[in-house]
Amino acid sequence: MRRSLLIFYLVLGLVLAGCFGAVSTRLEDPNQYQEMNLSEAEMAPAPEEIEYGATRVLIQEIDLGGDDLAAEQNLDRIVESSIADWFETVGVERIDREAAQELAEEIRLAQDRDAGRYAGPDVADYAVRGRIIRADASTEIVREGFAQAHCKYDATVEFELDIYSLPEMERVTTVNLSASGDEALSSDYWSRCDVTARGGSRVFGDITDIAVDLGRVDLQNAFAPRGYVVEGRQMDDDYIFMVNIGDRQNIQEGWKVEFMRTSEYEDRLSGQTFLEINTIGEGFITNQFGPTYSWVRVPDADVANQLKFGDEVRVKFERRFDEDLLDFLH
Repeated sequence: MRRSLLIFYLVLGLVLAGCFGAVSTRLEDPNQYQEMNLSEAEMAPAPEEIEYGATRVLIQEIDLGGDDLAAEQNLDRIVESSIADWFETVGVERIDREAAQELAEEIRLAQDRDAGRYAGPDVADYAVRGRIIRADASTEIVREGFAQAHCKYDATVEFELDIYSLPEMERVTTVNLSASGDEALSSDYWSRCDVTARGGSRVFGDITDIAVDLGRVDLQNAFAPRGYVVEGRQMDDDYIFMVNIGDRQNIQEGWKVEFMRTSEYEDRLSGQTFLEINTIGEGFITNQFGPTYSWVRVPDADVANQLKFGDEVRVKFERRFDEDLLDFLH
């Protein structure tokens, strides 16, 4: 009964989501719109700060944390491989650590010293350092009839990823990823199951993949494409803005973006100047985009009339209603 009710609410939620609040991302011809006179943002980017390529990430190291089981299973390599595979699915460019060994060492030293800024070559946008928090496993041999058996593996994996922006060396976020599960693998009837055997590595690999998938949204937001407002146009109460995010960042029609503005303020007590970032509002990628640009529809007129040339725009990923419910059902 409970499961039936949840499925009913899932279907109802999907129907309501389609009926209310949807913003059309179909745009016929931007040239039919009248250009808006945008003022320039206080902290508009310099030309050398404009980039059009995919997000570049260097995975520095995964610390085993002194865990014997994690070391036996080579869990550092498993986690790194799982993250690298995920990078490929979302268009993030992984920088080869061996090819950038000097870079990785300079970044590590800057992080350890809390130096505040990395001054080496520009080959990555982000650096990732990870650590294993927990690695547990148990096994049981399950015999089925005469001369038939399988090994049941139960495993739990938890790890954290510290993500740093370059060259600022600021910690953007720490993403905690974890998952538990079991898997049955065939076995000889008279053999015993061993956590450190080859089957254990396979199970840890599968569980790690699940953990990365469960943390998909947090990872996507950490490495989300970013750009700036380039132009604004209007037709009656319909507002569209060109931003310098496009195919090279693997954008898709319908993605939500957030507009932000960076400004300086002075602390009257200390006399120091700090940066403040405020969110202005949101928009949605339309079907009109190319390699280095896309047109974003902004449904809120108040937001549209606040935007300036050079305001930052960042893709914002969210878990869907159906994903949350399906995870709960699972």
